[in-house]
Amino acid sequence: MASASKRLLITGIESFTGKYIRDIFESHGYEVFGTVLGKTSGDRIYTCDITQADQIDAVIAHVRPDTVIHLAAITFVPDGNSVDIYNVNLFATLHLLDALVRHALPYQKVILPSTSNVYGNIPLEAIHEEICPQPLSHYALSKYAMEQMARNYFDRLPILLTRPFNYTGADQAERFVIPKIAAHYREKKSAMELGNIDVYRDFSDVRDVAEAYFVLAESAVSSEIFNIGSGKVFSLREIIEMAESASAHRLEIRTNPTFVRSNEIERLGGDNTRLKNLGWKPRHTMEETIRWMINASSL
Repeated sequence: MASASKRLLITGIESFTGKYIRDIFESHGYEVFGTVLGKTSGDRIYTCDITQADQIDAVIAHVRPDTVIHLAAITFVPDGNSVDIYNVNLFATLHLLDALVRHALPYQKVILPSTSNVYGNIPLEAIHEEICPQPLSHYALSKYAMEQMARNYFDRLPILLTRPFNYTGADQAERFVIPKIAAHYREKKSAMELGNIDVYRDFSDVRDVAEAYFVLAESAVSSEIFNIGSGKVFSLREIIEMAESASAHRLEIRTNPTFVRSNEIERLGGDNTRLKNLGWKPRHTMEETIRWMINASSL
């Protein structure tokens, strides 16, 4: 178990991922602090607009973290305009790194999540970290720009960059496709509108992703990029079949052309060898994850 004196700061702590990361670090004895954009929900949670340099600096000064996991971002691709995406995903990260350097604490790890979307439409089922990124959207470009900017701090901070592939779980918002599917089957709906269900993605369970962040935080490595993924790809059609099996329910699938993205990546799967070499491995199958989500009381 980690020392109780270790202090973790999670920006965007009340996000879908933040809740699971908080749980696993607290179970290992960390004191966990966090930032939110709105009202705070606890004495270790700080209201902070991360696009404002003075606000993130004040949080670093008060918390004095050993480890930072920077989850706060615009992560849902249709969200926001392009200016917002760059302000939040790129420039807010710059403010955070400048604040960390300014306070010069003995940091254990600074983990900056990027996205597997930086790879673009590469026709490989197991994309490794050395593949040259080909981002196709403002979201992916903002994250790739963040990665390149962060490299300028490798000599001053123990930074790790992550490229998570798709992941899901209970409590994820229904604007994302798998929670939407799970909710329709749980509620025994008669029909559901989706976009292209023949796209293939590397899907993980959020509990495995949270475990990956703990393994990375406790590792001795820095100045590296790590894919986070299951190493297996599934089509949405296959996910639907899993949901049918888990719920013992069938419904009509309707294709809505407005849900089909013009720059849709057809197949995206990750090579997780580098992460597995640190001792991490996924513990949940996709069938188990879908069953968990369908049986959840709410999403």
